[in-house]
Amino acid sequence: MSDSLPRRPLAAVDLGSNSFRLLLAEIDQSSAGPQLRILDQIKEAVRLGAGLDRQFELSEEARQRALQALGRFAERLEGLELEAFRAVATNTFRVAHNIGAFLKEASAVLGRPIEVVAGREEARLIYLGAAHSLPLDHQLRLVVDIGGGSTECIIGVDEQPRRRESLQIGCVALTQQFFSSGKLTRAAMRKARLHCGEQLAAHVHGFKRLGWQYAVGTSGTAKALLALVSANFGHTAITREGLSLLEDLCVAAGHVDALADLPGLRVDRQPVIAGGLAAMQSVFDEFGIEAMGYCDSALREGILYDLLGRELGADQREITISHLVERYRMDDQHGRQVADVACQLLRELKASRQDGAAPDAGQTVAAQAGSDAASSGQEAGVPGYGRPTPSGCKPESLIWAARIREIGSFIAHDNAHRHGAYILANADLPGFSAMEQQELSLFVLAQSGGLKKVRALEPTMTQWQQILCLRLAVILQRRRDGRETPITIRALPGGPEAGWVIALPAAWAEQHPLTDQSLRQEIEEWGRVGVFRDVSYVLLDGEQPGE
Repeated sequence: MSDSLPRRPLAAVDLGSNSFRLLLAEIDQSSAGPQLRILDQIKEAVRLGAGLDRQFELSEEARQRALQALGRFAERLEGLELEAFRAVATNTFRVAHNIGAFLKEASAVLGRPIEVVAGREEARLIYLGAAHSLPLDHQLRLVVDIGGGSTECIIGVDEQPRRRESLQIGCVALTQQFFSSGKLTRAAMRKARLHCGEQLAAHVHGFKRLGWQYAVGTSGTAKALLALVSANFGHTAITREGLSLLEDLCVAAGHVDALADLPGLRVDRQPVIAGGLAAMQSVFDEFGIEAMGYCDSALREGILYDLLGRELGADQREITISHLVERYRMDDQHGRQVADVACQLLRELKASRQDGAAPDAGQTVAAQAGSDAASSGQEAGVPGYGRPTPSGCKPESLIWAARIREIGSFIAHDNAHRHGAYILANADLPGFSAMEQQELSLFVLAQSGGLKKVRALEPTMTQWQQILCLRLAVILQRRRDGRETPITIRALPGGPEAGWVIALPAAWAEQHPLTDQSLRQEIEEWGRVGVFRDVSYVLLDGEQPGE
């Protein structure tokens, strides 16, 4: 990273119609490129939009809630030497008639200027933030951000937005208009959806004409709906079916207060979830969406990147992994060697299933750091976005997990795989969807030790195969010397669940007793967990030491 890049923190404040948010971040210097490192973030559920009356006048109660939240933000910012700062106010500030005097008062309390941005500028910043956490896959994507007072829809490619619109649809505004009594009825849901449809209809044609490959939701409404369809129906993306089932649950509850025990619903989202649900259903209906992924970065991250005034020119996930390797001082050469061996084993396993033939008996598995591991970003797919598909269709997660598999050693060498899994499950990993992050955590947990703990997490068969190859690669690269191993792996006929056989020359196994013993123990562990019907380790002279 250039020496001219900022050293001091940057701060962004997002004054939304539902929540106020403060984000503090630094730009880390890394050989992998610039990296936003979050220092602190504060969220205040102000629900400013709920304070608007029919004449679009802001109530005194809402003003006080906002000023109190800004006072707490000012306390956090006090004494900080910031490289750059920007506070952005959105829809409620745009539509309120008596906002002028309040804006001056709010700026005085915060101690810094507040900018009210137009709807399309808000959309640009949202997309800028989202784009830096989504892969640079050169595909058109539809980004939808349902806020408290407005909904922003953007189509773009990589970091460049192509079409931006901001509509007067929001979870707080819809709740006030259609669910103010708290009652949840089918008729009210229908009216709310029709209202949203009227707002969207004028823009749908232009978006559809441009087209998109997949859809992504951002911010609180999308996050809340994803949590709900996941907790209640096991869906890994926001789906049309999941939204319909969620409406059924809301109507069955009858009142917003009765949703208190609904799995996945946070207390601060409960009052406005019906409005958010109606808005999202209408977006799905009008745009013809069947499934939508989720991205955790939006407006406030976009503000920070806008302040930087530059672009990241690479897959953010690759940058994140390289940053983790550097930050936690992992042996990247060894990690890439493990990744190469795991990928080669996975290729052999898949090839033997496709053509029904075993790999050549004399073939060696070599660790050539930089082949698959270095090219993973060029093959990046879009797991976790669009129509839900089994995660792990491409080996990127396997490669990344191999590179950072020792991250848990930063805490302790004992149970390092468990520590690493915890770090990856809970860390802020820019660029990774929740599903991708969970998969990384799963692979790091599964790299060694017993498999019973892994089975409890219910991996897919694709993930089990990648776990197998990762565990074998860890065994084969234990000496960290990148040596070639004359091992072969073959899938047994009868589908993925049928099993597999690994083979080594007997003479080689005799000369490498530690590897031989580790492979025998590995076979025993797979036999205990019973994921595959048959697993075996064969020596090429015909001896079969373990099943």
